[in-house]
Amino acid sequence: MSIIHIKHHHSLRHDETRERVERIASQLGRKYKVNYSWQRNLLHSRHKGSSASVYLGDGYIELKIKLSLFFAPLKGKIENAIRRNLQGVVGDINGAPTRITLYERV
Repeated sequence: MSIIHIKHHHSLRHDETRERVERIASQLGRKYKVNYSWQRNLLHSRHKGSSASVYLGDGYIELKIKLSLFFAPLKGKIENAIRRNLQGVVGDINGAPTRITLYERV
């Protein structure tokens, strides 16, 4: 099992961050049949071959993703895609994008 751990800092307000993360989780849920649920500021998700938790802190998002052995060889590509998507969804400490961009290519 491989683990991806990312802490991404941004400049959005907490409610805006949650709204954007919810929108992406909902999209992924419909498209890839990802089950997810919120527990306060923590989103849990499950999909075949992976599980993830996304914590929304003040000014940062922290992701912990467990990949099955099947996805382990793709860990680097998956991590890079997640970092690119975080930038496209919440931006960084210098500002957030006005339009959410989701890159689906690994």
